[in-house]
Amino acid sequence: MISEMPALTDYDALERFCLEKAAESGEVETESDRDLRLSRELDERRQRGIKAMWNYRIRISGLPSEFEFPRTKWEEVPGTEKMIDACSAYIKTMQECIKRGAGILIIGKTPGTGKTRTISRVGFELLKSGYSVIFITSEVLSEELSTESFEEIPYRNELIENLCKVDFLIIDDFGNGAYTARGLSRLKQIIDRRWLAKKGIGITGNWESFSEMQKGVKDDRIFSRLNDNAFTATNNSNSDMRLK
Repeated sequence: MISEMPALTDYDALERFCLEKAAESGEVETESDRDLRLSRELDERRQRGIKAMWNYRIRISGLPSEFEFPRTKWEEVPGTEKMIDACSAYIKTMQECIKRGAGILIIGKTPGTGKTRTISRVGFELLKSGYSVIFITSEVLSEELSTESFEEIPYRNELIENLCKVDFLIIDDFGNGAYTARGLSRLKQIIDRRWLAKKGIGITGNWESFSEMQKGVKDDRIFSRLNDNAFTATNNSNSDMRLK
């Protein structure tokens, strides 16, 4: 720091002196203040970019954004313990689960007991760890696969490829929706290709037992593929939390 005003002919020293005096009075930021400000601005931009990318990944995954953060009231409902334990075990060992193509089957007859919310938590944790996820309801999937004009719409063939290749596929309310014969054939193709490629599928369904699910699926091969190498749990709660 220059304590005394330099000679008027020493232009460089005079400039530094004036800048220092201006900084002392708050008129001009110092070099260190400028570096700190730029660092903060870069950090804010980086955080905004990370948030924007995260929101984009949620949007293209189809995961319900309202389920991003857990709600403890479902965990306090009697009968949901096995469901929560199965999904927690999957999350804790997700790297190994993804490697061996493990899936998750959650069933329970009563709606509103947290099946969709709990399996969505698995999806969000996988996204955070860099894996790709697609969430789709069985009803929407049946409409997409069963439409008469399926072959004429290019994006639907792309949809099948995405459903086959994504790291983890979640089909919610499996068994809902009206599949045509062609639609069911396309569903089998997706499940077969994922099973052969060791890619897991997460399933929720409103069945009381797995034997009831097997009858409801109406195709032993589909049931066998989904059940193979999967974390399974029955949600025995009979309390619809959405009504409370």
